Amino acid sequence: MMPLKKIAVYLTILTSIVWATDRHFYLEIDENFAITTPDSSTIPAWGFRLEGESPSVPGPTLGVSLDDQVFIHFQNTATAPQMLHLHGLDVDTANDGFPGLSDAVLPGQTTIYQFTADNVGNFAYVAIADGPVSRNLGLYGLIRVRLFDIEQEFDLASLGVDPSWGQSSMPTTDPRDYSPEYLMIGGRVPDLEGQIDLLPVSSISVSDTVRLNLFNAGFWPQEINFHPETVRIISSDGRIWETPESVQRLRIYPGERYGVRLNFPEIGHYSGEWSITNPLTGAPALSASWNQVVVDASIIRGDLNGDMVINIQDVIQLVGIILGNVTPTAAQLYAADLTLDNAVDVTDVITLVNLILGQ
Repeated sequence: MMPLKKIAVYLTILTSIVWATDRHFYLEIDENFAITTPDSSTIPAWGFRLEGESPSVPGPTLGVSLDDQVFIHFQNTATAPQMLHLHGLDVDTANDGFPGLSDAVLPGQTTIYQFTADNVGNFAYVAIADGPVSRNLGLYGLIRVRLFDIEQEFDLASLGVDPSWGQSSMPTTDPRDYSPEYLMIGGRVPDLEGQIDLLPVSSISVSDTVRLNLFNAGFWPQEINFHPETVRIISSDGRIWETPESVQRLRIYPGERYGVRLNFPEIGHYSGEWSITNPLTGAPALSASWNQVVVDASIIRGDLNGDMVINIQDVIQLVGIILGNVTPTAAQLYAADLTLDNAVDVTDVITLVNLILGQ
């Protein structure tokens, strides 16, 4: 039998011959961008955008295949000199923008950053000419290098935003004066109660496995707690782990990237915490509770007895659950939460009755 390592080498060679291609991305900056918070205030932001598309924070994910030749055509549409740093990629100095070592791109000019995607993993691109300011404002994004796309993936670049670092009158960008006010996860901020959906989708299906591509784009360490389920770390800093490790708590230092695989074996509400730690004091500076709804498409909201019909029998079941006379299954709890507030109470009874009456 052929050794696995030799098979992997042959697959890599075959992939480079058959699938490797030139990939071109035309990247620009939009300085007239803002993110609206749950209290209706706005966070000043700059966004990357691909030519002809809308800006976003984080910037668009650049997805390529193993051994592709990648060309990032960066047009500096900002008002000050700028450069891109390709974080984690093995590139030469000319293609790894870094103050003092690489030339900045002047406003209105275009340069091409290029590299060979010779490692499968998660990498990043970051605007870096003005130190931490551009990153704080949103000029960062992920680069995915894949051999095959075989699972759902979600990119969650995150950082704490200090709004004063986006104002023309900002007094300093000394990291010691950094004072984040908003925790931003995947370009989203928690609601007024400190809650945020983990994934940018309303729900996923039971038994789904998703891959989270995590990137601490900020300046302070972050910690994510996953419960009740563990996650498996499958990569870090752009390199695949030969033996994935199961954890319930993951600490990510500035600039680090992790690929984790998260399973949802049962329907219901999953939750955890996400926090940023002040390295000077060791205390959490910002935190949020994340949630994720896991559904079963075969279960109908309100159909507590599973007979595919919603009627008075379901109301009786629901009242029994609320009074403690019925011990519900996970499927019944899911069907009973008609108001989608992660609780089963009298408001669900009212909603169910109105549903039966057609109101």
